[in-house]
Order: sequence, then C-alpha cells, then structure tokens
Amino acid sequence: FDVVLAKENGVWINYNEYHMNVCAVESSDDIFIVPFSAMGYQVTSFSPAVPLPANIKQINIGKNIKSLGEAYMGLSYNAANVEYIEVDPENTTFASYLGVVYRKDGNDFQLAYIPGAMKCVELMPMETMYKNTIYRHDGVEVLIVAPGTKKSEAWGVENCPNLKIAYVPEDTEIENNAFTGVHPDFKIIRGDYTNIPEIRE
Repeated sequence: FDVVLAKENGVWINYNEYHMNVCAVESSDDIFIVPFSAMGYQVTSFSPAVPLPANIKQINIGKNIKSLGEAYMGLSYNAANVEYIEVDPENTTFASYLGVVYRKDGNDFQLAYIPGAMKCVELMPMETMYKNTIYRHDGVEVLIVAPGTKKSEAWGVENCPNLKIAYVPEDTEIENNAFTGVHPDFKIIRGDYTNIPEIRE
C-alpha cells in the first residue's frame, strides 16, 4: 500500500491509512490546491511523504479532505516552506483561521497544525491554552492570544526557540512556565492586539 497508485497533473497518489492520499507534489506555483479526485476516486487525505517544492507557500484544502496524516507528521517534516493553509468552510473535519488549521469537534475547534514557515500566529478564541497547544515550532516569532482566552496553562507554549513576543489579553491567567523553551529575549505584552495587520507583517 506504500506504492504510488497514480500520478496526475504533478500529484502522486498513494493509499495511506484507509485514504486516497496526496503523497508527493510537483508544482512551480506558490499556491497548491489539493485535488478533489484522482483515477475517478475522491482524494481524502493530504500527507506528503517527501518534501514539497520550496516555492509552495500556501496550501488550499477542499471539503473532501478528512485526514492530514497521523499526528500531522507528513506536513511537519515535508512542508517547511508553507506559510499559510486555507480550508474550505464546507469541510466537516477541519477549519482554518488566519492560515492555521483546526480540527472540528462539534462546535469545538482544537488547534491541529501551524504551517512551518508561519512567523506570526494569531489564535482562534479558546477558553484554555492547554499544555502543548503550541509545541516545537521553530518558525513562530510572534503569538497573538485571542480575547476570551481565560487561561494559559503551564507548558501551553513549549520549545518555540524563536518566539520573541506574546500578546496576551489583560484578563488571561498565565500560569508559571506557560511559555518555556522560547527566545532568550521573550516578553509578554498585555492587551488586545487581534486583527492588527501591522503585527502580522
């Protein structure tokens, strides 16, 4: 089942974890649109097994995608240059907010994947930033926590060595060690800085 089943329009398809999966891409475009189907079958997974072309900066995911691979490892290891991911609003498994991917669980959204080259991350509102909400992300430099977030637990953000600034609402409780393994000059700035383009640039 590791064998490539088809190659269509620069996209390699294999069978992975019960899904027709995009396992490799050949493209000169900045934006890669995950195909809806291949060989007459619906594509339901996007988990690259080899690095994506360095020119791809954005990935657009349709309503057909139900899996991004086990623990998102394919994206974590093979999409280092991607800065932004857009998910079709009709997708029932995943959603995106300002380029970050969330998994849908009823009306609840759980952070799933932050693109590897994204430098400024603005989170969706969440009641609690649990342990390892953001873990081992080398690209992020700025984090914006949304108003309505009541607590950032210990080790909520861990092993993000280039994270220099976190904008956190005044009323968000920050536990000890909520930010660990960050840049030596890391600082927390209190206030509502959501939807301010200057911060994200």
